[in-house]
Amino acid sequence: DPGGGGSCPYVFGWNGKEFIPDNNILPQSEYTGNENKIVTDYYKLFVPPKLDNVGIHPFGNRYVIKLKEFESELTSFDQAQLIAIDHSKSTNVAVLPDGEIIQYKVPFIINGEFTDRLSGSDGLVIHLRKGENITLDFRATQKEYKRSLENVRGGLLLGGWVNYGNNRTIQAPAPPPKVEKVGDVNGGWPNRNEPSPFTFRERPTLVYIPLEKFDRIVTIEVEDPAAIDYANLAVEVPPSYTYHNLKLLKGYHSYEGDITSAVLQNDEHITQLAPNETIDLEYEAPILEANMSRSFILIGSGKYMHVDGISGRERPKEFQLSQNHPNPFNPVTRIEYAVPVNVYVTLKVYNVLGQEVLTLVDELQDAGYKSVTFDAGNLSSGVYYYRITAGEYSDYKKMLLIR
Repeated sequence: DPGGGGSCPYVFGWNGKEFIPDNNILPQSEYTGNENKIVTDYYKLFVPPKLDNVGIHPFGNRYVIKLKEFESELTSFDQAQLIAIDHSKSTNVAVLPDGEIIQYKVPFIINGEFTDRLSGSDGLVIHLRKGENITLDFRATQKEYKRSLENVRGGLLLGGWVNYGNNRTIQAPAPPPKVEKVGDVNGGWPNRNEPSPFTFRERPTLVYIPLEKFDRIVTIEVEDPAAIDYANLAVEVPPSYTYHNLKLLKGYHSYEGDITSAVLQNDEHITQLAPNETIDLEYEAPILEANMSRSFILIGSGKYMHVDGISGRERPKEFQLSQNHPNPFNPVTRIEYAVPVNVYVTLKVYNVLGQEVLTLVDELQDAGYKSVTFDAGNLSSGVYYYRITAGEYSDYKKMLLIR
């Protein structure tokens, strides 16, 4: 159990004034068989970030999300990719665990005793204990779905969260380990068709569960406690959306500094997130047409592990300058170093003639593990050197730029 029953890292969305919690990410890191493996998590943001274009926060015209670790865990991120899906206002999109994007419409409403509690994500919920099930009945609102549903392809939209102690706060005591399946959904009465598994996260979210047989009667059975906040049938429509792989403009770690290159690609170039540390990620914001809606999918690659007693990073015991990575590089590389005391630090790059090319660091810094990104986009191929000076400590290393 790599997670040890702890919480996952969380993603926060910028709402124009402050960061608000969305949900846990990388829960697959705790699934059976994923111990110490890099996993990929596809998550449609439940709290989509608002475009920051009014100057309240110094982000400028871009989308911003924050990643934070709360519990006694150490998270390793390889990539944080944000996708914008622009779709018609009459449809919506969902993402499946394997990354497949589904575009759908909702021509049904719920019938019966659960109408008041499951018609909207409003906090009126149904709590299901282990082994319990409910059967829901839906009514078509469009003529074409009031007759035969034989050739309809679709699924169940289910809003809710795992219900460990009915606690929805991210500072709560550690819940049990994440599971790949919270329960099953069956089109029609129980045991009539092959069930479709589903899982929830720690806070409210909306999942799309494909049905083998599309039916207006659906049965939900849970294997772990769950709170259900919303339910409706969705009909898949031919994809007509626009897919934007948003450019990462900046990644800033509260401890390591600039980590843009580390989370830009899925390349085993890892950055770590210890308890109470954060990563701010800023992405480009392409123009959204007036008649379209925009949804966001966060693709995270990484892993986390539970470490007893960890409360943050330890202060380094000695000065250290690490070899840049990647090396050779083209044209961006990362240089890491450690300073055990508060000290004035300079970090400079030189060519083979000993001429200074660029100053990367020139400031008083607190003790800790540091990193800086070197972009050699304006330099020619060849050997370069970087030298650190911190008080009486000095060291240098060689790096190779290949264009």
